[in-house]
Amino acid sequence: MNCKRAIKFTLIELLVVIAIIGILASLLLPVLGKARNTSKTIVSKNNLKQLYTGVLMYADNYDGTICYPISNPYPIAAGFVHWRRLIYEDMTGKQFTLNPNAATEMAESNYNLLMNCPIIRANRNETIHNAAGEGDYSMNRYFQNDQQANFNNLSGLGKIEPFLVPGGGAANQTTAAILYSSNNFYNGHTGVGYYYDGGSFGSYIDGSIQSFSFAHGASIHSQISTKADFQ
Repeated sequence: MNCKRAIKFTLIELLVVIAIIGILASLLLPVLGKARNTSKTIVSKNNLKQLYTGVLMYADNYDGTICYPISNPYPIAAGFVHWRRLIYEDMTGKQFTLNPNAATEMAESNYNLLMNCPIIRANRNETIHNAAGEGDYSMNRYFQNDQQANFNNLSGLGKIEPFLVPGGGAANQTTAAILYSSNNFYNGHTGVGYYYDGGSFGSYIDGSIQSFSFAHGASIHSQISTKADFQ
């Protein structure tokens, strides 16, 4: 005796099932998207933590001094490099070539993962590398002072202004190595990048990672836009 029964669906029942699947998908997709963004944000914060550690290592090797955000003397065709290249080479022992071919080496190494944020990459064009050292993170312009800042002189400073932040910039712009502004969502490529659920975060001089809103960024713009002090 054959106990199998043919299962048949009417057109209405089939449409109801499809509608239910569509409703479930519409409910789940935003949740999954938020989860992906959360994981990408964690990656970016971990990058900042590693970069801060790299700055400490660099300072330890150079009597406590921190390199400039830009215009660090270096024997390549361009003549100067950004802080990103110096910190990465110092913390990894990896020495890129002393010519424009370094851009290719950076793109094919862990430099590309450490210096770029997956959320910012989703908002911009493909990563642009050059021998000076491009990336998605910016350093507070205070450290572009004529005298390189010494960690021993920073006690009690930098509680208001972030030290390192994910940088700003439109889709066709790279992020400046030096942070000049913080009160505008797309203030050229020199500001804070508020890509993280409407806010941002930064690595502070004590090593902590702190989130802040767009409104808070605007409130501290006057402090960040000057290199005279580090509040």
